[in-house]
Amino acid sequence: MGKYDVLTKYIELFMTDYLGEWSTDNINNGSIQKTIRIPSIIYSRVVNAFIKDVYSCAENLDFKNYAAILNDNGIEWNIESMHNANVDNLPPNAICALLLGAVRAEKYCDGALLGFLKNGSIKKWLMKLKEFDRNENMNKIKLNDLLRIADSNGNNVKIRFNQNDGNNDPMDLYLKNPEIVNSQWLFWRKKQRYFNVGQIAICLLNLAYDTWLLTTIKKVTKELDVLNGINYIGEELSEYRQYFGRVIVKYHKTAQTQGMFYNTVCDELEVLEVLPGIYDGDEFPGYDKVRLSFTQLQYIFERKKKSWIAALENQKAIYLITDKNNGKLYVGSATSINGMLLSRWSDYVKNGHGGNVEFKKIVDESGFEYIKQNFQYSILENYNARVDDCIVLDRESWWKDTLQSRNFGYNDN
Repeated sequence: MGKYDVLTKYIELFMTDYLGEWSTDNINNGSIQKTIRIPSIIYSRVVNAFIKDVYSCAENLDFKNYAAILNDNGIEWNIESMHNANVDNLPPNAICALLLGAVRAEKYCDGALLGFLKNGSIKKWLMKLKEFDRNENMNKIKLNDLLRIADSNGNNVKIRFNQNDGNNDPMDLYLKNPEIVNSQWLFWRKKQRYFNVGQIAICLLNLAYDTWLLTTIKKVTKELDVLNGINYIGEELSEYRQYFGRVIVKYHKTAQTQGMFYNTVCDELEVLEVLPGIYDGDEFPGYDKVRLSFTQLQYIFERKKKSWIAALENQKAIYLITDKNNGKLYVGSATSINGMLLSRWSDYVKNGHGGNVEFKKIVDESGFEYIKQNFQYSILENYNARVDDCIVLDRESWWKDTLQSRNFGYNDN
């Protein structure tokens, strides 16, 4: 699939459609009683659909400010300048701006769009967008470029997309023990049967947004007739083992189902990166993007993740702990008094409460496991080591008031 497919599909459609025609008044004679109606254009259903798709793409691909885009590329918003525009060196957004400019021209000049359609301008612009898509696809490395699964086998190969199910994050489990994902999550069956004996099962694990990690590929060797449990036994295919845990794939998943036939999505599975080693957790993403489960935080300290340790060890901060089970918040601070953010968060990892009175009550009443399952850690503000502790503590108080964590959360002071 190409980025501009929703528009370039009209190249073929316009070739078989009559596009539109002028409607003239052949009934009235121009008298006061029978005023002649001004001629108007009646577009075909295909052209009206094209107009709608251009407006939709203008929102999604951000070329609504078409006049400014055209001007930046030396094109005036008029029929002659647009028709004569040399598209060879124009960027994609300028081509899209030409299309929107032609559609918008119809609002001010009846038949303007029909003129662009009939003089070949629209086709020329759409062909250029098709060329952009073709070049982009040629530069992409697809998953099948690595796996080389023949088209004839596509119906015998299925992919399972593993995502957070609302209770467990499979990435947390994978980092602890890859087989939890590669066997339990891959071959778990509720009611729907995902695989049949003899099929190839590809396991992808969601990293973030549209990115996935290839964790294993197995041939299903046995079905156990189990519901709400592991229903299959599989044998890992050794010829692909070098890619397990190393290949990061881009795919925009829109379907609700977790299992799909490989041949229906293989053209959309783009290889973003082949890691030098087995994936062992995210690198530090920046202070404004920190949001960790307890398991992820624990993993950072257990594996001594260098980028995280370096980022947290000399950093003062205001941080937020969220109880995802009940929505309660706790605002805390890391200063030179309590050993900076690295030391403060390591205290929580050791026992769940880090000396906090309210958290200790939770551990005593509900157990350490409650903390592990429900607590999330993020950063509200960060400061370097030279910032006075008083400033950090003042900001901590401001956040407590703002988030009402004293009245409705876990802060008791």
